[in-house]
Amino acid sequence: MRKNAQKAADASKEGAYFTTDLQADELSGLGLNYKLNGEEVELSWSTDTEPDNLGYKVQKRAARSEEWFTVASYEDWAPLNSKGKGGGTYTLIDPESETGDWIYRIVDVDRAGRNTVLCQALVEVQSQGEKVLSTVLAVGFAAIFSGFMAAGVLLDPIQ
Repeated sequence: MRKNAQKAADASKEGAYFTTDLQADELSGLGLNYKLNGEEVELSWSTDTEPDNLGYKVQKRAARSEEWFTVASYEDWAPLNSKGKGGGTYTLIDPESETGDWIYRIVDVDRAGRNTVLCQALVEVQSQGEKVLSTVLAVGFAAIFSGFMAAGVLLDPIQ
């Protein structure tokens, strides 16, 4: 009974039920995949079966916050409607991507009105300036490391 009460409490807090270990799915490469196109986030996921499924909601929240925002829903964007019992592949580009750390999740909505979290992923969206800075720092570190290696070879007394 405690497990059922805990699941109900989690569903009340999160607004949806959890069916799998979302962190394990993310680490294994299953679940929600993402690609960054500039500062836009493209999400994709696949299902094998979708019994009694109406469609999906895509939600996000800032990494250290509790409030989820609906990015898109099957109710107002037809490509998120269920593809039938055989499942399918879904793709969405977040129209309002912002720089920062975001947690995206996919919520399955069934005919009984039950919301279930299918998968989720942590996405870090960097500005163009941050990307350039990261590249410059990596190249600088590589150059300094190469310089030390060359100096070590040239100053090696054994040679």
